[in-house]
Amino acid sequence: MSSVIQTAGLMDANTLVAILASIVAIPLGVITFYLRALRDHLLAASRDSTQRIEQVDKSVRRVESRINDIERDYTVKEDWLRESMLARRNIQQLIEACARLDAQGQPVSRTITNTKHDALYGEGSD
Repeated sequence: MSSVIQTAGLMDANTLVAILASIVAIPLGVITFYLRALRDHLLAASRDSTQRIEQVDKSVRRVESRINDIERDYTVKEDWLRESMLARRNIQQLIEACARLDAQGQPVSRTITNTKHDALYGEGSD
């Protein structure tokens, strides 16, 4: 009789474990699949964010290089001022030279033409 009681006790324990396993296993499986899906979603979002950040980085580098190209193409204000002052000085010297030639009685346009001709072909080669 005691073996029957022990067998019945084991069966009750086995039945209890089977019932508890089915009660715990289903929610545990659902939780596992939910967590796995959540992890996959976060990994995909992380990859997408990383790709977007890399694209923004490339765009920023491209814009930066184009800005540097533009800066090289255009002079800074100080350079522009220096070059414009030099051009003004050269124009002033040209005006003074024209005034001197005019005061000496020589026509300015003929003198400029002769100077160009002399520079191109040498003096006295008419």
